[in-house]
Amino acid sequence: MASNFLEILSQLHDHHVEFVIVGGVAASLHGGTRVTFDLELNFRSLDGSTDVDLLVSESDGFDALRQRAITVTIDQRTFFVASIDDLIAMKQKAARPQDLLDVAQLQDIQKRLG
Repeated sequence: MASNFLEILSQLHDHHVEFVIVGGVAASLHGGTRVTFDLELNFRSLDGSTDVDLLVSESDGFDALRQRAITVTIDQRTFFVASIDDLIAMKQKAARPQDLLDVAQLQDIQKRLG
């Protein structure tokens, strides 16, 4: 499953699509430990094997979200990942049990980072 994520992200990157990684994948990239199988983009691969949900307005706006994002480089490609503050706000807004667990973990990570 992780290779599918990287393949999708790489294709978006290589086709110059501007995006910010959010959700559980972003939380994991910040050091979260909960395993997630969603990427938070919305489209379907041509063969129908991969569904992705696109988040359009989960924060103050895309430009602000991207400005606050951190960058992560994988396979010589740089990806934008939502900041911990933005992830906490998004997950608090969703307020599902798993999101609230993520919030607590992200807040712990934030404290450790200072």
